[in-house]
Amino acid sequence: MKIGVIVNEGNPTVGGEKALGKFYCSRLKKYSKQSTQYVPIHGITGKLPSLAEVDEYSGFVITGSGASANDNEEWIQNLSHFILMIKRLNENRSKKIRIIGICFGHQLIARLHGGIIGRNPSKQLELGGEEIELDRSFQKKSYVRNRFGSNCDRFKIMEFHNEQVLVKPKSAQLVGKSKSCENEILLYDDWMLTLQGHPEYSEELLSAFLAMTDLSIDQAKSIVEKRGNIHNEELTEVVSNFFQLEDPVLSKLSAKIGVIVNEGNPTIGGEKALGKFYCSRLKKYSKQFIQYVPIYGITGKLPTMDELDNYSGFVITGSGASANDNEEWIQNLSQFILKIKQLNENRAEKIRIIGICFGHQLIARIHGGVVGRNPSKTLELGGEEIQLEKSF
Repeated sequence: MKIGVIVNEGNPTVGGEKALGKFYCSRLKKYSKQSTQYVPIHGITGKLPSLAEVDEYSGFVITGSGASANDNEEWIQNLSHFILMIKRLNENRSKKIRIIGICFGHQLIARLHGGIIGRNPSKQLELGGEEIELDRSFQKKSYVRNRFGSNCDRFKIMEFHNEQVLVKPKSAQLVGKSKSCENEILLYDDWMLTLQGHPEYSEELLSAFLAMTDLSIDQAKSIVEKRGNIHNEELTEVVSNFFQLEDPVLSKLSAKIGVIVNEGNPTIGGEKALGKFYCSRLKKYSKQFIQYVPIYGITGKLPTMDELDNYSGFVITGSGASANDNEEWIQNLSQFILKIKQLNENRAEKIRIIGICFGHQLIARIHGGVVGRNPSKTLELGGEEIQLEKSF
């Protein structure tokens, strides 16, 4: 795995892009798998990977900078085009190229998505540890949970910034906030995570920060000490872990999938027999930690809002009924699907759904599609060749 670290600070008093690139790569490597390679890319004076070269990378870190995300320098324009290029590429990729934006990187990504960047409301430099209140969905992310545990609802991060995201983009999910900054941590479609604070911080980095201010090292250390201990080692590990994941569902230590059975014909054993068949069939090709649970769509009870958090996804099976029917159980199932859709709008980790035959048709109908008789007016039975869209 190859991760590009795009260094956006070139102050010669701290060794410029070269020295900072070496620091960042060494710092992130500390908590990464042996096979993970961090490669410094000089964002100001160097050349960003081309479209052909991007496929060599699993992800990128976009570091902080003394520049403003509102500046219009050529290197900032180039970096902006690069981020948008990856976003377009990811639309057609099943395995996304991941991005972490830190401080300036966080702000630039927000601006490119319609956010507003401006001076800290306090009109002062934010320096030192700041407690971040975490959204529940973010606490459950494996790269957070595996380091902080499942009951951690806040941590403390190093802050060093004069500007911040004042208005977040609509496409970003707010997963962390603090007293000094409403938009501390933003998540975009699971593959792009941005933080106002510095998860990569260590005391070695303090001198690089101070090169952008009039503070002495003693003054800065005093300010940092007063604001208390920082989870800097833990947060560096969280950044490293973010790049180790493949699929947000399969990265869990356990996953529970509900199989909603929508056929109750007693001649074939009804919902119970079919539920057993579906779960056994799907388990055959699944990882050991994935559990399939039958749910009887016709005679049973669908999971409540409180119970939904126990599931990673649902399979909605076929049925002898029509998706156009108005039976009570079909109405209940329709409302259940729409409830998950509404929940997913505010969740970083989505509850996934697969609809099969009747399930496929019902989902289409409740989203405005039209379901009707086969154009052939005959039953379709047997193998059919499917032409796939390129993005799929």
